[in-house]
Amino acid sequence: YIQLGASLCGGRAYALLEKFFIDTVSLLTGKRINGAYGKMDAAGSLDYLSGDGLKVDTRFDGTRENQSIRGSIENISMDNFTPGELITGFQEGIAMELYGYYSLIRDTLGINPVYLIGSGNGIRKNRLIRSILEKKFGMPVRMTVYDEEAAAGAAITAAVGTGFINSFLETGKIINYQ
Repeated sequence: YIQLGASLCGGRAYALLEKFFIDTVSLLTGKRINGAYGKMDAAGSLDYLSGDGLKVDTRFDGTRENQSIRGSIENISMDNFTPGELITGFQEGIAMELYGYYSLIRDTLGINPVYLIGSGNGIRKNRLIRSILEKKFGMPVRMTVYDEEAAAGAAITAAVGTGFINSFLETGKIINYQ
């Protein structure tokens, strides 16, 4: 079986943080930068994942079950309110929301998943979020070799729909993973 947990915010939460940093740089310097992901990815660290780190709830747009839920940042102290801690806290928050879906599926169905498949550029391009996910889920994150999973999925669906591939079951034989 393929089981899926899809948050409403996910990578958009990380994009929100990038926008915050870009706006902060603009406010402080009067200059606009084009992007901050590279610097953000370098500043985050598994070293920040301690009991005293920032706890970020990244459900800024709620959940599929309750759209009134809003995100939060907790456990702020004089020592941990830093950009690196905030970056890592956001990534941990994204992982925690996905882990909640995973736990619900696992406990409801009474199964132990064998694979954790990641998709999207946020996971593909950011080693720290992959490391956090692997630590949280206790298994390696596998990614397809295709850069754009949504486009590849659309192409596979079209191939099945036109009969070029006989069934979705057969697609499992042609999808390659890193």
